[in-house]
Amino acid sequence: MRNLAHDFHDPYIPLSPDALLAFSPEARVSDAQPGPFKARVLFVCLGNAVRSQMAEGFARVYGRDVVVPASAGLTPAVSTDPAAIRMMADIGINISESFPKLFGPMLKMDFDLIVNMSGRTLPGTITAPVIDWPVVDPVGGPDEEYRKTRDLIQRLTLHLVDGVRGQIEAAALQSAKTAPEPAQAAAAAPTITAPPTPESGSTPWPVLDHRRRIKRA
Repeated sequence: MRNLAHDFHDPYIPLSPDALLAFSPEARVSDAQPGPFKARVLFVCLGNAVRSQMAEGFARVYGRDVVVPASAGLTPAVSTDPAAIRMMADIGINISESFPKLFGPMLKMDFDLIVNMSGRTLPGTITAPVIDWPVVDPVGGPDEEYRKTRDLIQRLTLHLVDGVRGQIEAAALQSAKTAPEPAQAAAAAPTITAPPTPESGSTPWPVLDHRRRIKRA
């Protein structure tokens, strides 16, 4: 099993506006060559109505060259929270067709990593590595709480995706150097570890709009 687990004690990721723009699909993904490996990542929260849906939405947009994301909830809601859909649409990401799913059945799938935002111990037999993101559930709060949650999840997901992308690229380069045949190099699956723990910063956070506008948090 590929090892993606690592402690994320600090959720803050100090990225400059230029660095954030580098994560946009137009800048990073459009020129990327299809790779032989994508990490399967499951994002989990309680209702699968806000936090994990946001994370899945960000991963689909910013990491579609290296990540196959999914999401689930320990106690799924009836539908995705309209406020979450609205907050994501405000930065150009559409999650309106998403719907809550139960965590248990999702365990039948082969995930490389589970990201837990539920604040609880995950039930069942977990074979994939798990990392915890301390993200507050904004359900029932004002729009500003949803925005704060969205922006934090965006930064965490960007950091995770970029770390996975870098390791896949490095592993592919190493395989190309060592494999006797190009076909064998393309088939090699890299061993991936999670990105280093992000460090805190006091600089106000810029928020990346998928439509390539920078908003100040």
